[in-house]
Amino acid sequence: MRLSELKFLYALLFGILGLIALVPLIQTSVYFPGSETFSEIILFSPNRVISSYPVNITADQEYNVSINVINHMNDIEYYKILVKLRNQTDPVPVETPVTPSNLPALHEYDFVLEDEAIWERIVSFSFNYVYTSNTSCLVSSVMVDRYTFVVDKPTLKANNNDGFNYQLFFELWRFDRSVSTFSFTSSYVGIQLKMTSSS
Repeated sequence: MRLSELKFLYALLFGILGLIALVPLIQTSVYFPGSETFSEIILFSPNRVISSYPVNITADQEYNVSINVINHMNDIEYYKILVKLRNQTDPVPVETPVTPSNLPALHEYDFVLEDEAIWERIVSFSFNYVYTSNTSCLVSSVMVDRYTFVVDKPTLKANNNDGFNYQLFFELWRFDRSVSTFSFTSSYVGIQLKMTSSS
């Protein structure tokens, strides 16, 4: 073998090895069509665990939860979270077909996220409510991040229950560039709340 042929083989070998070494770097920075894209919403307790949520609620006392959104859409995205309150007869969002709850939003968060970025927000809330009888309760207002919203939402006591059940939930919406409007992602999180007597 001549020296020129040997140099060519060495150059070819090092070129192939160099490309093999670059493959992991290319995979993390290049979008491959067909890769799964999605948006993620997570609800944490104030101490950042997926448990220990505030459950037994006393009127006019402030509570906190942490909401995280993670963008896995392979692009920068514009998001919206709608905060809603339901009693046991109100509708919840449906995943199939993708249908958000038709309840009015109490509060809204808007933000933009880079791909693989995380948005985090501590949400504080409190309730003003009265017992209208031994079997019914009326939440007159909800405070979310120091903004008060009048709701006048009644509920009945559930069987074998010493409180009145409500759910505070957070729907995740994403701006859909193809139709130039926000679309429900079919993702939501919520906490079951039991309104109890302060005594």
